[in-house]
Amino acid sequence: MQKYTSTIKLLFTLLLIVGISACNNNNPYYFTNDYSDAPDFPDTTTAISKVIDEDGLAIYTLQEGHGDLEVTIRDNVYIYFTGFYRTTNRDDIFESSYVNGSTSASIVTGVGNYSTTKGEGFVRGILGMKVGERRALVVPDSLNVYGVPVYYDIEVASIEY
Repeated sequence: MQKYTSTIKLLFTLLLIVGISACNNNNPYYFTNDYSDAPDFPDTTTAISKVIDEDGLAIYTLQEGHGDLEVTIRDNVYIYFTGFYRTTNRDDIFESSYVNGSTSASIVTGVGNYSTTKGEGFVRGILGMKVGERRALVVPDSLNVYGVPVYYDIEVASIEY
């Protein structure tokens, strides 16, 4: 029994060492997301329109879209976006379709489903957008899942039913 206990302790120790070494930034398998290709948060003073709801959600339309289709609650939507946490500083980007040099739009599957993962403010901010439309959203902590204000720069690439 003692032989097995020693073997288990040795295996556990080796796993712990490997796990800790994986956290080292010099490890070739460790990386951080690169947001250097993401655009800066847009200047909202140049917005075509501005809507600020009673609950603090601010929606700035920066570029008008085209076509008859508008984003509805059940649509699948491809968007280019960048999310900023707490401030609009580049150091506060926490998610983006431009991650690691990507030029692909990200899919939002069933817009309404995102109220639980991004918050009600994100969903309300993209409803009614058309293809090619670009908006900046200022989402108060009460309307997102992060507990602090978040900022989004969003452009709709395509809308699917």
